[in-house]
Amino acid sequence: MPAITKKLVENLRQRIIALQVRNKDFVLSSGARGRHFIDIKGACLEPESLYTIAGTFVKWMKAMDVSVAGGGALGADPIIGAMVAISHLPPFNHPIRGFIVRKSLNEFGTDNLIEGYVERGAAAVIVDDVLSTGGSTLRTVQMAKSNGMKVKAVFAVVDKMRGGAQKVVEAGYDCRSIFTLSSLGFS
Repeated sequence: MPAITKKLVENLRQRIIALQVRNKDFVLSSGARGRHFIDIKGACLEPESLYTIAGTFVKWMKAMDVSVAGGGALGADPIIGAMVAISHLPPFNHPIRGFIVRKSLNEFGTDNLIEGYVERGAAAVIVDDVLSTGGSTLRTVQMAKSNGMKVKAVFAVVDKMRGGAQKVVEAGYDCRSIFTLSSLGFS
C-alpha cells in the first residue's frame, strides 16, 4: 500500500470540492442551516479518497500510540471499517480495532448502542466525517467514555469552522482535521 502523500491529500481535496453541493439551503445535523453540503460520504465510497482518509487517521493514531477508533453512525462507518482493514498493513503497521455508536437502540439484535470493540480503559480516538457545531461528535465521545474508554482525540475529515473544534478542545481533547472549510475554498 502506498504512503499517504501530499498528492493523495490534494486529490482528496479536489474530490471533496467536486462533490460538494452549493447554492441550496440545507438543514444540517445540528439543526442549523447552510448553503454548502460537504459530501464526505460520497468521497468515502471511492477507493482512493477513502484510503487517503483512513490512512491519514491511522498515521495520526500511530503517532499518538492509540489503537482503538470509533465514531457515530453513519458518517464514520466506512472510515472506521477502512482504518481497521488497512491498519495492520505496511506502511502503517499499527493494528487498530473499531467501534460504531448507533444513534438509537435497535428493536432487534444485541440492544447495544455501541457495536464493535469496547474495552474498559482503552485509549481511543473518535472519528467523524464532518465536524460542525460538535454536538453529535461530543455525544459519541460521551458514549465511548460511558463505556469505559479513555478518549484522547477527535479526528474529522472536514472542520466546518462552526465552533465544533473549539468545543472539543474545551472539553479536553485533541482535535485534528484533514481540511477546514476555508482550506477547501469555501466560506
